[in-house]
Amino acid sequence: MENQFKIELLDELRTEVTHLSTDTKLITDAPLDNQGLGRTFAPTDLLAVSVGSCMMTTLGIAANQFGLKLGKVTCSVKKEMNQSPRRVKKIEITITFHDNIPEKHRRNLELSALNCPAHQSLSDDVEKVEQFIYSSD
Repeated sequence: MENQFKIELLDELRTEVTHLSTDTKLITDAPLDNQGLGRTFAPTDLLAVSVGSCMMTTLGIAANQFGLKLGKVTCSVKKEMNQSPRRVKKIEITITFHDNIPEKHRRNLELSALNCPAHQSLSDDVEKVEQFIYSSD
């Protein structure tokens, strides 16, 4: 398998990550509470937002399969760190549907999101709290 990403350690505990097939780049910073400057996403932030983004993508795929137009959907993510051992302790994800979603599709959309690959890849040691909010409720 070819490399998909390249990561270079820069000064001040930053990394530059390159998506090799598109040459898209992103920068990470060590967080303020772990010797860094916290100027952008920390690597553990990317872990948390990857789960939220994957859940949103997967529910979008499910909606397409149902022939359902979702309209505006947003996701908020909160990450909590454990200090010893240093790791992600808890991820809280709230998905909000701003447009009307028929009741008959809601549970399938939620299950699709909860079964996304990133969510399923998290260790059982990470507490996961998910909430789905519908504007019509």
